[in-house]
Amino acid sequence: MKFFRVLYFIFVVQSVVRSQGQGGTDNMPTIQAWPSQESETPPSRRPAVIYHYCSVEAMCGIVQSKNLWLSNAYALNDYRENTWIVPLINQQLADLRTEKTSTFLDDLASHYDLNDYTPYVASFSVHGDLLSQWRAYAGDATGVAVGFDPSAFHVKFRLPLPGATVDLCTGLASIVYDTQQQGAYVRRAIEESLQSYLAERANQANAMLAAVSLLRRFASAFKNPAFREEGEWRLIHVPLIMGDVDDNTTVCSGVSPLRFRAIKGKLTSYFEFPLTVDDKTQPIVEVVIGPKCEASESSIKLMLTYNGYRKVAIRKSSVSYR
Repeated sequence: MKFFRVLYFIFVVQSVVRSQGQGGTDNMPTIQAWPSQESETPPSRRPAVIYHYCSVEAMCGIVQSKNLWLSNAYALNDYRENTWIVPLINQQLADLRTEKTSTFLDDLASHYDLNDYTPYVASFSVHGDLLSQWRAYAGDATGVAVGFDPSAFHVKFRLPLPGATVDLCTGLASIVYDTQQQGAYVRRAIEESLQSYLAERANQANAMLAAVSLLRRFASAFKNPAFREEGEWRLIHVPLIMGDVDDNTTVCSGVSPLRFRAIKGKLTSYFEFPLTVDDKTQPIVEVVIGPKCEASESSIKLMLTYNGYRKVAIRKSSVSYR
């Protein structure tokens, strides 16, 4: 039944999600246009460079394999990944509950729990030389910050949606840290679907699943404001991973086969996102050498140029940390 339910969810969501971009944005605070399948972050609000903090070993792997690892979001350092939104949803469900709306809202909550999927992400920062990033993600400043041109990823600047194509289920989006903004987004998603149902513009299943679709997309981009300093953008991939009663697992629309790795005795999964590197597309535009990194500028440049990366700016961090 789970296999059928997931397929039904995807079919309905792809049918109704286009309608979510029809209305105006009113006075909503926005990270981008009110999210729909078609809307993207406007070019004026897209960063020119986003930085991936990592060890020297990880940089070597990225450069030589021409791949980025998209990690299971539930294995990241924030244990509230993908679940930070849940109390916000519960609050709005309580606020909107009346005798007339209770059945719809109960069903919405139930279907939100049922229609779960795992986002796979690569994290970046708009800050290329930040002490907290060096300490947390680059081996206590012994690593590097690799600066990427986000347009070279060739993905849409919007929250992805599980679907039948890689293009639909892969996107680049900024993280929302402001709880007031998060709450406003959640309320609007629920209210619009509820109003559509009450006005009989959509049947209950379509109205409810439209809200579930948006809320699930928001879940991968809402974080605890304690992480605000990171200024994170993330590459998000949400392929369909489905199992059946015979224990067969199928991945639909994955950017690569599903891979596995061990981290400190724990097993986690990931996908490999391919980077295009040629005369027209140069995804790496800068490398910042960490405050305690011992890799030389000349050795980094040699590795980059040998692997086809041209005109990459290389500089030493200005952070006086040892």
